[in-house]
Amino acid sequence: MSDEELRVLSAPSDEELRVLALDALGEHGDERAREVLRTADLRVHWQTGMTAGFHSREAVLGLDAETLGLLRAVPALVDALHAALAVAMAKREPREKLVNLAFRWVPSRRPQASAYRDAPPQAPNVTVHAGLTAYLEGAGDQALATMLREGSAVPHLGNQTIDVYLPRAHYEALRASGYSQRRLEGAVRDLLSRADARIRLHAVP
Repeated sequence: MSDEELRVLSAPSDEELRVLALDALGEHGDERAREVLRTADLRVHWQTGMTAGFHSREAVLGLDAETLGLLRAVPALVDALHAALAVAMAKREPREKLVNLAFRWVPSRRPQASAYRDAPPQAPNVTVHAGLTAYLEGAGDQALATMLREGSAVPHLGNQTIDVYLPRAHYEALRASGYSQRRLEGAVRDLLSRADARIRLHAVP
């Protein structure tokens, strides 16, 4: 993840835009899109310059791994989110225009409400192994998710390389399928926001 992406995700969540987007989605909108808007960390990147008289904006949704996988598998859901956020942004400020909607994995869950006077508890970080398994499940790739669930995934070199350890039978099956290897590596790259990420397969007894 780049320094700019980290800066955007560390900014306060845009709760006003969230409310407007939920309203724009409407009561008959896709319930999955509604749940994404309710639970995602929503940030707006205020891009410099103007396009055709509009201020260009990018919205970034910070998501759990399973939801990110779901969105990659269901383009219509992405379209619904983009449309709702575009309407919400224009309603808030007519001279603003949503030019891009990006999705990023957030390894820690949003804090839950706690007792009065207590600070929200710090949500535990999700490991790369757990995140990758959840991503594959969300994307509907149950076979790969099952393989990975019975193994482990260990990041190295700042997440550039992910060592995947699998039982011998799963290792042999994955080694024999170039398509499945590409699917797994693509999931790793999307989850970690690293186009240069790669996997290394290992068999364990």
